[in-house]
Amino acid sequence: MHESTFPFWVIVLLLGAAFAYFVGYASPYVTKESREEVKKYVKGENAIRPKIIIKNRTDSETVICLSVGLAIVWMIFFFCDGFSNLIMRLGGGTFASIFAVLIFLISFGLIFFGMLFMYLFGATVSSGMLERRYKDRYNVDAELVLDEPEINH
Repeated sequence: MHESTFPFWVIVLLLGAAFAYFVGYASPYVTKESREEVKKYVKGENAIRPKIIIKNRTDSETVICLSVGLAIVWMIFFFCDGFSNLIMRLGGGTFASIFAVLIFLISFGLIFFGMLFMYLFGATVSSGMLERRYKDRYNVDAELVLDEPEINH
């Protein structure tokens, strides 16, 4: 059987980054009240140009948990597949193992911040597109509100 030279943990890393991006891309939305005000403005019922409000569907705790979870999934796959190879490439022994653990922990932090960045990048792209769409179609301004989403019980 042919063995792939592309490590499986890299595939997990890329899929995790794509998932974080798409969750961020789906997060911003225009509030229902803002859409109704725009409809009134377009119909001529409201002479004052409204300002639409763009909010996020996800709260900051969910985003942090998503980033940590994706980094942990990467860490598990890297530990199972690539950690022993890293120790052998460093020469083996105690110091190589300690150095490999340090590289492993630093990589975990970098992966966490990378996933957080991918989420924020997706959210920024999506909110910019929403703002541009409403500005071009209806000639209204947009305001991004970074408050935490309301929890409906």
